[in-house]
Amino acid sequence: MATAILKQVFEIELTRTRDPEILEKQDLIYDIGNGEFDHHQLEKEYRDNGTPYAACGLIWRKFGKQAILSKHPEVSENEVEIIFRYVDTVLVEGIDAADNGIRTTENIIPTMCISSIIGGYNLHGIPRVSGCSI
Repeated sequence: MATAILKQVFEIELTRTRDPEILEKQDLIYDIGNGEFDHHQLEKEYRDNGTPYAACGLIWRKFGKQAILSKHPEVSENEVEIIFRYVDTVLVEGIDAADNGIRTTENIIPTMCISSIIGGYNLHGIPRVSGCSI
């Protein structure tokens, strides 16, 4: 997901490696390397509600608003903030929690899945049987 966010903002070429010589030549490193976007450290960063950031959330926190504006330059600053916080709450935080080993079913952390995405497109008032729309 971090890569998808970055692709909305930058024209990127993804390199997967742990080779220090290759890493030194990269413009941005995430999820490894003890850098700004690596959550595999003893000193993790946490949201105000206690959920730890993972690479996805760290990337979203820094570049999410730019990603929103890249797709919708017409939205106001206030609308960008609302969208940014909503996406963080309903999508990114769940990804971060799972990536940090938090069982989201045992906590009150929204976790986006394909069923909830599809369910979001269902009209209200349509009968549902066993969690499926008909």
